Amino acid sequence: MGGLLLGGCAGLGLRRGEETIPPPLAAYRTADLKIGVLVRRLKEGDLLIRRADGSHWILVPKTNCSWCWMNEGKKVYLQFGYTSTTLISLKGQIIECWTQEKSQGY
Repeated sequence: MGGLLLGGCAGLGLRRGEETIPPPLAAYRTADLKIGVLVRRLKEGDLLIRRADGSHWILVPKTNCSWCWMNEGKKVYLQFGYTSTTLISLKGQIIECWTQEKSQGY
């Protein structure tokens, strides 16, 4: 039953004020993850995101996204690809999407 417990940010190698990466992201290479914003969920269920470079993209979830509407206007992690993109909430919720097209925003 022994184990090592580390408390605080020091055990994670993070400085105060830095965003932590949720545990489910351990399967992803954090170097591939970028911060973006889930601008809004469109009426068809598609998602409009804004990448860190300011470009807007429309994503089509491969399955129903039960948490996306709660994260409109919030930061998300993106593993962006021109064919397929993984979208991850700051709580660690994950949705796989088809990358549909670049958009002018809304």
